[in-house]
Amino acid sequence: MIPETSDGPFATAVIFCIMGPLNMIALIILTRLILEYDIRQAKKRFSFKQFFSPMNRILILAISCLMLFYICMAIQRFHELHTVQYKVGFVFEKFFLAIVETCGIYYSWIRGEAVVDIITPKFYNSLKYSVLIFPAFFFLQVIPTVASVTYYDESTAPVIIKYAEQGSIVIGGLIVCFFDTAFTFVFLTYMQQHKQLTQQDKKLYTISKYSVIATVTSFSAVFMYAAGFAFNSSALFDFSPNLISFTFWILVRMKYKLYKIADDVKSQNSSVQPRKPSVAVMEASAEKRISGQFGRIDDKTVLSPESKGGGSLPRNVRSSILKQ
Repeated sequence: MIPETSDGPFATAVIFCIMGPLNMIALIILTRLILEYDIRQAKKRFSFKQFFSPMNRILILAISCLMLFYICMAIQRFHELHTVQYKVGFVFEKFFLAIVETCGIYYSWIRGEAVVDIITPKFYNSLKYSVLIFPAFFFLQVIPTVASVTYYDESTAPVIIKYAEQGSIVIGGLIVCFFDTAFTFVFLTYMQQHKQLTQQDKKLYTISKYSVIATVTSFSAVFMYAAGFAFNSSALFDFSPNLISFTFWILVRMKYKLYKIADDVKSQNSSVQPRKPSVAVMEASAEKRISGQFGRIDDKTVLSPESKGGGSLPRNVRSSILKQ
């Protein structure tokens, strides 16, 4: 349960009044970006399938659940522990928090799996399956919470339910810390290894840079959440979700930067004008026509530096880079 302190509901009300509209603004900005870059500039007709692509769906769901999470927090702080409103708000707070945490891990993985494969290819599959399995533990927090609210007061609930409730929170926090640590290490390593950036590296570098900021912010949210219980301060507890909000605002900013990189590529490609063939090319063509009269000359494919050995990108890197 939320620590009972003398902080009162005022801090929660202020936080909700500020963070609620800010998350709404972030959602509006995200919607604007999707409509502008994924629909209009891509010259595609609007469709829900295009609008709610996997990457877009994760961000939209996370920010929407954050707003609902704040509503549940406010409901709890303005009602007594034994009221139905408090208990319903408490259960749904855990549920929405589990969704937000899951979205954060999934988004970091989908965006950064190419970087993971470059830096730690041996651990790629292990981390991939961990991303698929571990988030299920986030929703385990809901089970003891439901069991706890069936009692009139928390103090009357069996000890095993209290331990299960606290233990599920600890497990969820450890999982978030594990993934945040792993992703931060991978992204920082990539940034250190890639100083001179190609166009492909520029996208991966941008993903790495913003992902590091996002994971550090998420990591801080877990510690502040824990500090709220350790120091019996609802102020710390109430402020910790703000860091989660910052995490997803950073991811929205990263999405915008990736759109701009794609725009720069299009601008560079469109600025290249077709040139007349050089004298050397015309002479080579004439020589080829003349030599064709005496025997066929086999054409050889000229490989670009990118197509030679060692230049191929691993696994799903193309899809990870190009997804917006």
